[in-house]
Amino acid sequence: MKIFFTKLYSFNASSSLNSFDITIWSNTLAISSGFSTHQLEELTLVATNASLALGRNLGDSVDRLIRGVAKLEPEILDELGIMVRLDTAVENYAAQINKSASSLTDFERRQAF
Repeated sequence: MKIFFTKLYSFNASSSLNSFDITIWSNTLAISSGFSTHQLEELTLVATNASLALGRNLGDSVDRLIRGVAKLEPEILDELGIMVRLDTAVENYAAQINKSASSLTDFERRQAF
């Protein structure tokens, strides 16, 4: 855990993230939602690209992306220019793991998202 926070904070600091509070809150939400270190690093990279493409604050982009994925809220992701149809993503993921969409756990739904 210590390595993860140091690595992510260093990445964000070098990307001009000026809100350490948002980083800690976002990390806490992601970890409590079951995201791995690797997944969180990838989400941070996606947020960085969205921030650069849209001219948004990086801290806000990281916060929105993690909240959108962790809480399964496509509306939040839409604000970052990321369009996701939750029903379609869940059905496709369920088919890949040979389950019905209705039987997926919350964690599996996040994986699909």
